[in-house]
Amino acid sequence: MSNANVARPAAAAAANPAGRWITVNDKVRRRTVLAGDKMMQMFVEFYAGGHTPEHAHVHDQVVHVLRGRMRFTLAGSPHEVAQGQSIYFPSNVPHAADAIEDSLLLDTFTPVRTDLLQQDAGEEVASGQ
Repeated sequence: MSNANVARPAAAAAANPAGRWITVNDKVRRRTVLAGDKMMQMFVEFYAGGHTPEHAHVHDQVVHVLRGRMRFTLAGSPHEVAQGQSIYFPSNVPHAADAIEDSLLLDTFTPVRTDLLQQDAGEEVASGQ
């Protein structure tokens, strides 16, 4: 993935000044793109076989698959989402992700994921956020 120059508000630039990738696990990484007062976006890159375990958060989330193919489990129901398609995760609904093939996602959250911005800034994050 290229590190294209993207205009970013001061909040995102301060949290992740180099737009650096944050390792989630050995097959998943993320990079904050923009963070405003009420929403944010980030790229998430999965290698084939990559997985994020079931979790839930208060944030509404829209995932758009820019490249690849993913299987999301939303409230126990599987959904396959391919390049050019999107899926919506309502607040507090458990969801998980599995990469069927190498994939690049654009995630949008509202409200802002302050826990992820804290990670971007290298701060410790309390569990459960």
